[in-house]
Amino acid sequence: MNYILHLQNFYYLVERDKRLKPWHITLYFALFNTWHKYHFTSVFRISRNLLMNGSHIGSKNTLAKTLRQLHEYGYIIYQPALHKGHYPKVTVIRLTDHEIVRNQLNLFPDGRTGSVVSDGRPTMQEVLNWFNKRHVTRETALSFYSYYDWTENDPPFKNWQEAASNWLLHLNTKFYIQHDANNEGEF
Repeated sequence: MNYILHLQNFYYLVERDKRLKPWHITLYFALFNTWHKYHFTSVFRISRNLLMNGSHIGSKNTLAKTLRQLHEYGYIIYQPALHKGHYPKVTVIRLTDHEIVRNQLNLFPDGRTGSVVSDGRPTMQEVLNWFNKRHVTRETALSFYSYYDWTENDPPFKNWQEAASNWLLHLNTKFYIQHDANNEGEF
């Protein structure tokens, strides 16, 4: 894990992602510090108190909201605790691959952050064009389209592009989790 390249790419994204506020950035650095203590494992447990101290966020509600937003924006994968007394888990999306950074930038190409209600369901050609603009294979676009298989009875998405972005994000995350499992014990 090249953490210097990771941080450089994060700075690059911070300059361009207008959704990020100071509390997002400080919380990300607190998460990065925790991730470093866990030796960059793919998934690690987090402590609310340690994150609040490390990020200087004074409210539990702000902390929870910011974690959810970082998850929504694609910087982390946040898994809240299922039971009281259990720790939540986080996966920091590795930003050392330039392709992932380019895909991350494509999540907010116009600086828009709100949900956009589409007029209808996307056509297959719209989906193919959207994935092609992001340099993603045709097979991935077709698997996304067939997975959701828009029919007349399904309710429309508020924003199918956001669902496609999440689809790509989870594909990249699965790659890194498999890659980490295959390379355990290597330096």
